[in-house]
Amino acid sequence: MGSPTTSVGPPPARSAPADIRGRPDALREAGAEVVRDVRDVGNGRLTAFVQDADGNQVGLLQDPPA
Repeated sequence: MGSPTTSVGPPPARSAPADIRGRPDALREAGAEVVRDVRDVGNGRLTAFVQDADGNQVGLLQDPPA
């Protein structure tokens, strides 16, 4: 007997922009709503959150250079 396969949807999309500071504005121009603008959450790590027209929230993350 085979085991059942459970699908949980596609993996989260990932990209590595050089600098996320301008991304929320670019996404806003494309129709997204900025939920939380870019902020440093410690040790140089930057995060931001936007919401697309369908209500999906997307988190942006940038780690400091190594």
